[in-house]
Amino acid sequence: MRRTKARKEIPPFGGEQEEFDFWSVHDSTDYFESTQQVEEKLQFTRRRPPKKRVTMLLDPRLKSKLQKIASEKGIPYQTLIQIWLRERVNEEIKRKLA
Repeated sequence: MRRTKARKEIPPFGGEQEEFDFWSVHDSTDYFESTQQVEEKLQFTRRRPPKKRVTMLLDPRLKSKLQKIASEKGIPYQTLIQIWLRERVNEEIKRKLA
């Protein structure tokens, strides 16, 4: 004769720590009967390394031109500089590998 486990209910938790403490001493398989399947699409993103601050002096006219171009694109001028630097570095690397 096969014995079935009694259905156990997951208690309400007062916070993350309380939930952590509960699951630290309970087996989640004992609570499968009180759960329901959830259809949710997960997106995973790669963790980017933290950025490093760089300080540089720009000719005021160059900065103004960069700001104007960036404004037309709807992005901060520092972002534009970063995009262009990344593109140029990648081109240089490809050229050296060719």
